[in-house]
Amino acid sequence: MEMRVRILQSWFEDGNGSDGGEDDIKKKEKGNNGILDQYSPIFSLVQACFCSMYQIVVLNMVGTVIFSYVVADFSIVDSVYLSTVTSSTVGYGDLKPQSQLCRAFTCFFAIFGTMVFARAVGDFGGAVAEYNLNAKSEALLAASNLDLETYRLADKDGSQQVTRAEFIILRLKQLELVPDELLDKIEQQFDMMDKNKDDALTVQDIVQAQSVQRSRMQSLRKGSVTAGISNVDIEA
Repeated sequence: MEMRVRILQSWFEDGNGSDGGEDDIKKKEKGNNGILDQYSPIFSLVQACFCSMYQIVVLNMVGTVIFSYVVADFSIVDSVYLSTVTSSTVGYGDLKPQSQLCRAFTCFFAIFGTMVFARAVGDFGGAVAEYNLNAKSEALLAASNLDLETYRLADKDGSQQVTRAEFIILRLKQLELVPDELLDKIEQQFDMMDKNKDDALTVQDIVQAQSVQRSRMQSLRKGSVTAGISNVDIEA
């Protein structure tokens, strides 16, 4: 990474031909950061791929050594093959452990290897999903203008204008950062607190909501006390 940064710095120095002033240094740093930020998602994806492959390779190396020299006398190729098909849950069944010790280790390796293999594949799959989401987000946020269809989707109240809140909610939905069910619950909570139904929360709304809540709690307490007294009278 440091070598890439040095190459980029030298490339900018050769291209600009500046005199080393403070403004030129800031421009170089901004340009370097811009290029690195542009390729950082790809670097992250490649890093996730290598990390996943590293976990799988180490797992199969451990299985190969143990299957070849500790619990059995399989050849190197057969041990690699047996470790791979066991950890990946393929299990063709053409190679079988014969001794009791080999079978016991295979049971342990099948459970532990499956967890490691699943985690490695899951990490890489998560990195791919994050890369696709970032690419979708960048493409969506790069669009500065709204088309007519998107405008109609954002204008939920039909007021022929898109407010800041409506625009933010639309982008959150398009980026799939907030599910529709959660937004519906938030809107229901807002409607419950908005007592005068003016689409705005005021101090009076909050005070009234707290008063209603206290009244409900008092009613529940009175009901509990009344039920307790009735039970005592019945027992008497």
